[in-house]
Amino acid sequence: MTHGELVSTVLKGHGAVFSAALIVFVSFSAFSWPFQSSIEGSKKILENIRKRIINQLRLYLKAVFTGSPDVLQVGEIFGPEGERWQEEPVNLINSEDFGNAVFYFVENDVGALADYIVFRGIVDRFSFWGKYFSFGLFLLMILQGAVLASLWTVDNIFEIAIQDSIIKWSAVIPVF
Repeated sequence: MTHGELVSTVLKGHGAVFSAALIVFVSFSAFSWPFQSSIEGSKKILENIRKRIINQLRLYLKAVFTGSPDVLQVGEIFGPEGERWQEEPVNLINSEDFGNAVFYFVENDVGALADYIVFRGIVDRFSFWGKYFSFGLFLLMILQGAVLASLWTVDNIFEIAIQDSIIKWSAVIPVF
């Protein structure tokens, strides 16, 4: 194989890898429309699950908070020194009814909670790997473009004969 044929073959290889990386980057990267729409759709699903969980929890806690007075109604009480005792607001969150309502909610609706946690993890991992994949494709495009441009410029414009071993090693880059 002559030097010109070797350069031409390697340039075609780098050009093909660059073109493929560009097409995949534009089509399937984290910045593309399909990726963004799938993330938005997933966020809508997560929001619906979250609303369902909130509504179910609201139903369980409604019995605790409706009909309960804000202040404990006990009448007049005096302390040991004869001072008047102030009424305290009722703390329903520390009440047994509140604890039982939350427990029943978790016990009966653990599926919805698990759905939310699992789906949230899937969306987060999908988003992470989509961005990682996009960044990798972007680096591949930059590398292939740099090798393609420099090899073509040095060999065709400046007409400097690059050693064949360097040209062959540049062909190894797309393999990785």
